[in-house]
Amino acid sequence: MAAATAARSVRRSATRLASSDVATFRSWLDGVDAVLLDCDGVIWRGTTPIPGALAAIDALRAAGKRVVFVSNNSTKSRATYVGKLKRVCGIESTVDDVMSSAFAAASLLASKKLAPAEGHDQVGVFVVGESGLHEELRAQGFRTIGQDEGGGKPFDFAGFDVASLDGGVRAVVQGFDTEFSYNKLALAASYIRYARAEYVATNTDETFPAHGFVVPGGGSMVAALRTGCGVEPEVAGKPSPRLMDLIAAHIGVPASRCAMVGDRLNTDIRFGNSTGAQTALVLTGVTTAAQAEASEGPERPDIVLDSIADVTALLAAASE
Repeated sequence: MAAATAARSVRRSATRLASSDVATFRSWLDGVDAVLLDCDGVIWRGTTPIPGALAAIDALRAAGKRVVFVSNNSTKSRATYVGKLKRVCGIESTVDDVMSSAFAAASLLASKKLAPAEGHDQVGVFVVGESGLHEELRAQGFRTIGQDEGGGKPFDFAGFDVASLDGGVRAVVQGFDTEFSYNKLALAASYIRYARAEYVATNTDETFPAHGFVVPGGGSMVAALRTGCGVEPEVAGKPSPRLMDLIAAHIGVPASRCAMVGDRLNTDIRFGNSTGAQTALVLTGVTTAAQAEASEGPERPDIVLDSIADVTALLAAASE
């Protein structure tokens, strides 16, 4: 069954677990075979590891749970994530353990089976994003452009002509981009409006935690392009059910046997609840305890943990 049709009923109240709430945690974890972990705000903040994250992941793996790192951050390829997991947290992983929104967007676009434009050997993609997004798209056979259109490059209002657009571009894929500019915005909107390019967004996260504070995320840039072109993008990352379908096929575990652990109610928790997975919120990212308590419907987690580090003690107590 596709994840989109597998949504379960959502708890009326989230349970904030203490180290003594072993029975509740055991009941929650016994129902899953795979634990899907968000990264930013769950196992690290920027380049600072969350204390106890490595031990928690080791404990989950020792308990026989498949651990998959599921991130909406599109700036890094899966291979780069493997390196960061080891460098920042000491976590061993392979690309098969990582599901990023960049990979999800490339997979979504590949599933459309677009034909190259006449006179072109590859499907062209205008990318609003960074190197990781370009890398994942190229790995699936796409030709990407756009990396030279950011920074201080101005948009040529007087010289612009629709005929100057790359005739091989069939899609625009947008992610987080630290060189997002009016030039990129105008060109991306032009490809969508005049070249009828497909529009895919890696995610719509409004903000993300970095180095102790919260900054605008890729969703703020998606909002600008969506407004500028008048088209809603297809979203590849959380909370899209497409991502759960991709994960389930990738690891061979249905959504109903997965648990999503994240720090954000409107992406991580909504993603898990709407696809039939178990959910856990951690309070080391963008969501406060008060916000967790006030959450409702598909954004209400099954359980709330102060930190992913709590998993280690709970698992140890559950095995006694």
